[in-house]
Amino acid sequence: MTIFDNDKFVNCVSDWISNYLKTNHKTCAVINFNLNRNDMLLLHIGKQICKNGFNLEVITFDINISIQLQSVYNGKKTNIITEDNNISGYSFIKSHLIANSCNGIVLGAVDKTYGLHYRQYSKLEEYTADIFPLYNVEYSDIVNLTNSLYPQIQFDEKNEYDILEWCLLADKRYNIISGNEIPHKHNRWPYFTQTQKEWIAKVYNREKSTRHKKLDNKPSVTFEGLEHIICSKDML
Repeated sequence: MTIFDNDKFVNCVSDWISNYLKTNHKTCAVINFNLNRNDMLLLHIGKQICKNGFNLEVITFDINISIQLQSVYNGKKTNIITEDNNISGYSFIKSHLIANSCNGIVLGAVDKTYGLHYRQYSKLEEYTADIFPLYNVEYSDIVNLTNSLYPQIQFDEKNEYDILEWCLLADKRYNIISGNEIPHKHNRWPYFTQTQKEWIAKVYNREKSTRHKKLDNKPSVTFEGLEHIICSKDML
């Protein structure tokens, strides 16, 4: 887990997105908003994108969320759009239609914990975005950032992210998930606990089933060599 400096992290990511927009002659960023931690972090980054001279389109299906967002953001180079069609995947189709109409790009909220190996099966959701600013950030980092930025909000928590991030570390060390060898034949298998074995097997199967959705070649922010935005880094 990396401990980021909040302001420096937001500036780094917003500058990267702004440069991507400028380089590709785009004027607007589009966000699907569902009031989860990743979306809140993207929205916070989006405010800085607006300060950099670009526009922001925010799509939500919740009228109460829409009212709250409009009271804070609407008219400040930000447009809040409320949709009443809650068919699975529809918001991501709508995002691209809006992006096409406003010369924009769709921002994906996928993070490293839920995007590197433990990907969604759905064909029409997060993975259809154009760029993925949070792809190299673990969910535990997003928890720390959003707790600091929005201490008043009680988020619906994902309980399994600790073990998923342990799986990322195990794979980095032993290639036990992204490799092609069946995990229980790996020479390290006897040394794992039963819970660890169950999750390794679960993530291994998910990784193989969704390998065609890998985002490694999609545009995303990298933080290598950016020690100036890091407060500290746990040595795992």
